Amino acid sequence: MSPETTDNLHEKVMANELLLAVAAKSAASLDSFAGWMLAGFAASLALIIANIDNITALGLVASLRFAVVLLLVAAVLGLLQKYIAVSIIAAAEGASVGRAGSDRAIGQGIHIDVRWVLQEIDRAALPPFRRFVRRSFQKLEAGDFSVCGRTTARWAQVQGLLVLLEASVCLWAAGWLLFAVLSGGSGPTDPAAGSR
Repeated sequence: MSPETTDNLHEKVMANELLLAVAAKSAASLDSFAGWMLAGFAASLALIIANIDNITALGLVASLRFAVVLLLVAAVLGLLQKYIAVSIIAAAEGASVGRAGSDRAIGQGIHIDVRWVLQEIDRAALPPFRRFVRRSFQKLEAGDFSVCGRTTARWAQVQGLLVLLEASVCLWAAGWLLFAVLSGGSGPTDPAAGSR
């Protein structure tokens, strides 16, 4: 590591820790919100399906079908954000454990070969993810000690956008069904709506 890479070393490490902590808290909150929202919409949809006879009598089948498609889209968005949330929280926890372990080792006068540690982590990554892991490690070796925090913070923002999309799709489906019910069965996607 060259001398210029250690400029502001403590600040870089602190920024990394702050970004990881914020991303982990954000990921957990967003994940919880997204899960409850999707569960609430699924429960509403289950209630509607339980009353399928009344829905058929009102002519809401096409609207219900469209709402189910929207629910499936929301579920896919929910799964994607869940995967990102788990990755963010794992990265933050792993960094915390790594920091505590290295502090203990340094306190005991044990030298840690960081390259060997990074190599072992790289070996644990599945082939599709190795490219990302290696790129992060190259930046670490070049002295960019906040790369993990920045990357995790960016993924937290992607997760936030996915949750926003999931919420929008759930609200769209709920609004669609409400419109269909209030319009007497001629929902916006009901093919028979144009012939009435």
